[in-house]
Amino acid sequence: MGIRSDAGEESREAVEGTFMRLVIPPKRRETVIVLCVFILAAFGGAWYFFALGALPAGSTADWFGPSAMWAMGRGFIAPNLETKEWAESPETKAFREFLSLERASLNPEDIPETLRTTPVGPFHRLHCYLFYSVAATWKIEPVA
Repeated sequence: MGIRSDAGEESREAVEGTFMRLVIPPKRRETVIVLCVFILAAFGGAWYFFALGALPAGSTADWFGPSAMWAMGRGFIAPNLETKEWAESPETKAFREFLSLERASLNPEDIPETLRTTPVGPFHRLHCYLFYSVAATWKIEPVA
């Protein structure tokens, strides 16, 4: 009962590593690991964003159309991007430019009352908190 095995100590040292054991105090190890993961993720995300040059074409209209509609008081619905009205109408030009990052502001008048809409899809329903937080930010800090 009083016999101790050295195998447990060796395996613990192998798992933690000599560097972690000698340099980083035990109470700070988890914090350091989380910080390292965060830094790696930030660098990876920045590299991905700058390697593309921007967001993929057309994605902002698909992704953030419902957020802009909600922020402008129209409800969490998606503009129907497949209609001729969306692609060619001068009434939707300002809204299209805003969603394609060509314009920095948007007013409620820039979204025509006659704009055809569709219910949000499964992607928006699964990530509703993300899109509602973007919309709430635009509502609190107006994009106009």
